[in-house]
Amino acid sequence: MIFKFGFLGGIVSFYLSAIGMTETFSQRYLIGSLLSMGLLFVSSGGIVAGTLTAIAMKKDEITTHKNVEMWWNSIFAGLLASIPSLILIFLIEILVVPQTGQDVVFRWRDMFVNFSPTLVEILTFGQGLALGIPLLVIFFALMGALGAAFVLLPDRLRIALINGFAWTLGIGIFSENVTQILTQVANRDIINFLFLQKTLNIPAAIL
Repeated sequence: MIFKFGFLGGIVSFYLSAIGMTETFSQRYLIGSLLSMGLLFVSSGGIVAGTLTAIAMKKDEITTHKNVEMWWNSIFAGLLASIPSLILIFLIEILVVPQTGQDVVFRWRDMFVNFSPTLVEILTFGQGLALGIPLLVIFFALMGALGAAFVLLPDRLRIALINGFAWTLGIGIFSENVTQILTQVANRDIINFLFLQKTLNIPAAIL
């Protein structure tokens, strides 16, 4: 079950990266320079894996799982979800990068148009392979924990987390529209606190 949901979540992230959505939206920041749409697409795999694992274990009528066990299994599922993205990185490094700037008869990039060095930089957080790969694995594990939180937290905290997450992302995505509305009813200081250029300010997102 853990492996199934882990790899299912991993395929989600792999697919979004392979079709170019991760790179295309990597410059569309939602919260300061911290969270972009591209990073959100990457994180979706870990969140899906953690959420599905927690739901399945919580509904398991045969075995009663302890809360701690459900948390750790969701984190492990998130970690497993990083594997397809790691495979994607190595495919790009092995097939695409060596051909960059070279005169070759067959170019892998012509077949896999979205397999680019830029995508590797996004997936490794711009830290290179040695540091970026461990960071990616840890990131997916944390996203697995976030997915579990949507299911395993007490109802009051869970609803607050889901609402806060949804509102923050919604305002971040539609920040330009929200800014235009606020200019009609709020003063400039409030708008400057909430938004940095076209993105949601980090302190405002935390609040």
